Amino acid sequence: MSQHLKEILHQKHLLLEQDITEFSKKTLKAFSKKYDETLKNASREYQSDYETNAYRDEERKLITRLEEYKENHLLFMYDFKIPFTNNRAEADISPAKRKLNVGIFRNQNGARYILESEALFLLF
Repeated sequence: MSQHLKEILHQKHLLLEQDITEFSKKTLKAFSKKYDETLKNASREYQSDYETNAYRDEERKLITRLEEYKENHLLFMYDFKIPFTNNRAEADISPAKRKLNVGIFRNQNGARYILESEALFLLF
């Protein structure tokens, strides 16, 4: 699955270099079909190796999540403005989270300011 997602990302970057901001419908359909085929193969492997698989619960949960949230996982493919990873969002929210976890506030106004800023950030 990771190879497939990396291939989609690579194709996206190639199109962006040419100032093209979307995949063709045919390409989207092909990528989506390949995603589904990969999940079918994963389910088959999971069923065939169920008895000896020590990670069977985690594997089943992952396959279920990938099926259930397919549109979310492939959102970067449909809208080129959406990044492949959430690294930027995680980095942006990190200082606020660190302060919340450590509790480094001089007074309640500072804590309230950080919480309100974080809430506004999450809305956008």
